[in-house]
Amino acid sequence: MAEEIHDMVIERGIEEGWITPASRTRLGPAQRFSAPRTTADVLDEDRGDYGPHTTP
Repeated sequence: MAEEIHDMVIERGIEEGWITPASRTRLGPAQRFSAPRTTADVLDEDRGDYGPHTTP
């Protein structure tokens, strides 16, 4: 029953345009880039914990 409701919600979303159906194509290669900061630096800043590798 829960799966039927889930499917109905998905179908309704597609009909209303707030869900995009799958394209059935494979994803292309991801473009790589070098970030100016590490994930750890960003998390430290977000948590207000400025360690030795981050500056306020």
